[in-house]
Amino acid sequence: MFVYNFVGTDRALKRLSRISIDSFISRPAPSVSETSTFENTYNMCQTCRWIWMTDENKVLTGWIDRDILLKTSSVKEAMLKVSYKEIAVSENASLKEALSVMLSSGLKTIPVIDKKGMLIGEIDMNVIEKASNKLNEN
Repeated sequence: MFVYNFVGTDRALKRLSRISIDSFISRPAPSVSETSTFENTYNMCQTCRWIWMTDENKVLTGWIDRDILLKTSSVKEAMLKVSYKEIAVSENASLKEALSVMLSSGLKTIPVIDKKGMLIGEIDMNVIEKASNKLNEN
């Protein structure tokens, strides 16, 4: 039903294309460095199901799922390395662009990056759904 509301009405998609994600970004996003110790990463994973991974320059490099981390002995083994170009949106993106990345990647939460690929926050499907519902009410 949710996807139908977006895809079924071109008008809603056009409206989403005019709304910047800037005010919808959750900051900061849960993250650790690739060089983080196993213990530190494990502790971060206690408060969330997965966390974003960054390099020493805070550039997004992938993520770690808590369940996978518990089955390994190192952060590098647990990390799913992915180019930020595949799973992230720019801080200047629209809600429509964020939705498109979510649908194409299969993720309900995606990272938001700056021009250099540095992680600055995240945005999730619930936020876009609420924004869409408000647009449909008007």
